[in-house]
Amino acid sequence: MTLQELLDQEQPMLQPVPTREWQSFQYRLSSLYLYYLGLLRGFDILYDQMVQPQKRRLLRRLLDSVAGRVLELKDEMVRVDMCEWHCLDHVLRDLGLTPADLEVPIPKYFLLEQSSILQERELMLAEILSRMEPVAFQEATQEPHPRRSAVCGVSGPVFPQVWKGYLQRKHTQYDRQTEMEFIGMIPLPDTVEHVSVANLRNDVRRSRQTEKEEEFQMAIAKTHDALRETEGPDIKEKMKEQIRQWFIECHALTGRFPNYPDESLGGSNQIFSDKTPEQVKMELENPVQESTKKEDKNKEKEKEKKKAKEDKTKKGEADTMLKALPSKFIPLINAGHEEYKNVWKNRPDHLYPDQSFDPKALRAEKRKELEQEIRKQVDELMRQELKNLRLAVDREEERPFKAPKAR
Repeated sequence: MTLQELLDQEQPMLQPVPTREWQSFQYRLSSLYLYYLGLLRGFDILYDQMVQPQKRRLLRRLLDSVAGRVLELKDEMVRVDMCEWHCLDHVLRDLGLTPADLEVPIPKYFLLEQSSILQERELMLAEILSRMEPVAFQEATQEPHPRRSAVCGVSGPVFPQVWKGYLQRKHTQYDRQTEMEFIGMIPLPDTVEHVSVANLRNDVRRSRQTEKEEEFQMAIAKTHDALRETEGPDIKEKMKEQIRQWFIECHALTGRFPNYPDESLGGSNQIFSDKTPEQVKMELENPVQESTKKEDKNKEKEKEKKKAKEDKTKKGEADTMLKALPSKFIPLINAGHEEYKNVWKNRPDHLYPDQSFDPKALRAEKRKELEQEIRKQVDELMRQELKNLRLAVDREEERPFKAPKAR
């Protein structure tokens, strides 16, 4: 519901407003930014706690897209305010939020997936420090470097003073820890057991996530192979028959065979778009007329825009308008939201209590991928068949009529 509300607020932000309404525009932009931050935290928690592999994939796409939208809105706020720092106290107060809600969270999966890299960096750093320890000890036992002594303001050996400072910082840290425990600002050591239990539960959940993901990966390969063997030949023959029927209908309408769509334009996907035979005939017979009509319409639109701009300048309105730039992540968020509504919203969870994958949804997804894979192969075959068909029909049409021989 929160995501739907935010998507409904995106379209009004694209409408230009005069610069005199800068404060209201900045307020709406800041509110949208804070809402997306809250949504980012929610998706981060959901993705960390979800076990079902198919839902986790959807949440991952939404999480990454919302994070990208947060960065876009931050850039918009910098562009509107012309400053890297923003005063959002009034927005926080109106929305009932705290300054802690301004913190941009780092997704947990990022730290988990980068754990191996972080461990390698820690080992490298530890190795470097271990190599530097003997050198540091030798330098501490010698006389201090004159330049270093001049900078630090000391004339004697440096190592004892550094060591005393280190011990003092450790004692201060310990005293601060005990004081904060005494006044109740931090939990007492007896809560370590509860923390360990929570960490154990997190480890168990993540191990289940890994287990379910491995099961899902194995099921993906098996389902793809099974569909290829059982339904692949039927899908291939059905596509061929549909394309041949398209050849015949176009030849009956226009008197000639159509041009096969190029692979860069989608191949035979364009053939099965929602178009009537009359529309196909018009596109094939009058491609030049349609292009000229489009050019005329574009010219008329440009003239109208110029006239509108001239009228605005005559009336003395401001030339500069405020509006948000088009987003690259809103289409991805919309696609994920539609997938949730169409696939997962009304699907009861009690059908899969152990959080396993849904085989029906997996088969439907892999069937679409298989159709696209087979369609490319069919396109190559049907392009050659179209060439042969044109050659055969042209020879039949150009062959002169011969009267039958008299017996």
